[in-house]
Amino acid sequence: MIRMTLAALAVTLLLNACTDDDADSNSDGAADTSAETIAREGDAAATTAFCDEAPDPSAEVAESYVGSAEHLDDLQRLRAVSPDEVLDDLDAIISHFEDEVDPADPDSQLMENFPDEVNEATRRVVAFTEEHCGA
Repeated sequence: MIRMTLAALAVTLLLNACTDDDADSNSDGAADTSAETIAREGDAAATTAFCDEAPDPSAEVAESYVGSAEHLDDLQRLRAVSPDEVLDDLDAIISHFEDEVDPADPDSQLMENFPDEVNEATRRVVAFTEEHCGA
């Protein structure tokens, strides 16, 4: 149900962005080029896809999931549809989970044991999710 609500919100935002009367002009009032319009629509589409795929940051998951093949697959699926703004952060997170997190080692699953750069990347992705997906 939450995922459906996020998807509906993202689609609404996308439609509003595409139908805004000022959307086709830049700050000088001149018409944007089609490449700029396509890039803006591409960003909105990527954000919508990201929101559709993003998990609820506050949801609890089983310890056996953290670092599992299923978890890594979910992270890769999220990365595949993510906007450029979060790609580097997702790469850092995915790399850490692939190399350092083991479902059989509970200490490896604790964020307090993650490197600072992974925790910072995670905070940025969560903030992006909350800002853009309404989570």
